[in-house]
Amino acid sequence: MRLFVAYTLLLVLSACSHPDRRTSVLWTDAPEIVGAVERFNSEQQTWHLLLEYHSDLPGDFNSAVAGQTSSPDLLIGRSLNLASVRNQMSAPDFVFDHGEVARDSFYRNLLEIGSSDSVRLLPLSFDLPILVYSTEQLPEIEPLSLKVERVRSLSAKFQASVRNKGFQLAFSPLWGRFALDLVNARGANFTEDFRGQLSWDTTALQTGLLELADWTSAEAQGWKTQNEFTSKYLSTSAMPLLQHGVVLFYPSTLSEFLTAPYDERRGLDFRYLEVDGKITATDSVLWAGTPLASASPDAAQQFLIDYLGPARQKSLAQWTLKNEFRPFGLGGGLSSVIATNSYLPTLYPELLHKLPPESQLRFWHSLPSDWVNLRDQVIVPWMAKGPLIGKSEDLLNAVNNYGKPSVTGSKTP
Repeated sequence: MRLFVAYTLLLVLSACSHPDRRTSVLWTDAPEIVGAVERFNSEQQTWHLLLEYHSDLPGDFNSAVAGQTSSPDLLIGRSLNLASVRNQMSAPDFVFDHGEVARDSFYRNLLEIGSSDSVRLLPLSFDLPILVYSTEQLPEIEPLSLKVERVRSLSAKFQASVRNKGFQLAFSPLWGRFALDLVNARGANFTEDFRGQLSWDTTALQTGLLELADWTSAEAQGWKTQNEFTSKYLSTSAMPLLQHGVVLFYPSTLSEFLTAPYDERRGLDFRYLEVDGKITATDSVLWAGTPLASASPDAAQQFLIDYLGPARQKSLAQWTLKNEFRPFGLGGGLSSVIATNSYLPTLYPELLHKLPPESQLRFWHSLPSDWVNLRDQVIVPWMAKGPLIGKSEDLLNAVNNYGKPSVTGSKTP
């Protein structure tokens, strides 16, 4: 964060030294975008982006819409895909009409999620959840993804072979955010309802929780065992446990794994989780939008045109890999531009033959503005509590008790 503030100050000060440039104001909560802004400002003399950090990006923008502050000319962040924000964005036709990427250059399902009546938000990048494992423990498994049943069978085989069952545990579906990702992929479909509040499919959630309960009881050796193991051995990085055969799998994300020092992940590899034939991305998508109320949109539009161009995407990916402040890929994830991702394996050899085809990818629906707090403070901890598994109605109480407005708790298609 201190590095982000330092970069921001540098960009603000540099704006003062170029009074003749056409300037747009960018609001963001994403440190990963700072390098791209810095390069855009330094490599030409016509346009300039003045960057401002906003921790509550949707809230601050809605205040601007209400006339309490001046409006920015560009928004870039991970919490933007809300109806209240989308409806205040202008269509990004300038990118398709004047840039080097067409609509079909993007992952179609991802582009559609940033739409209301038409495309309003442009996705810039996204991440994928993965299961990390040791190649010594599993030298030959499926090349791209593992089905749930396969993960469970491999875990059962590992568990049956261990000598010290209190010291080794193949995998628990309650580790990290795996449980949330699984039940959502099974059809719980956490989303923003018409009131901007959290909603989900209660029936699908209940089915997913029952699956988790069965998995925890069987392959994970019961809630008590996995909880004790987690408390004792997983307070720090799981990578040494994977390397030494203490655990068989551990959930992570593509960006986390590929930005870890090589020595920490030596001998490790990853696979995606396949649910009903699909690989679901994480809920963390980097979005960009130009507000309808923008007074000076020219530099903002030029930045997006430049950022999404094929040559710039490759250049930024190369620069990011070599930079000390090095998020993975483009904006901390895979690019929303399909062609760019086919280039990434030249920079990250671990991605060779490991990029899911567009047809296999599935993305989260739009989520409410308080989603991150609800996810991290309520839903994920709630799912890790064994006695609650299988009681989907308790989640509604947990959400309400967090002090949020009352929600429906159910959204049946």
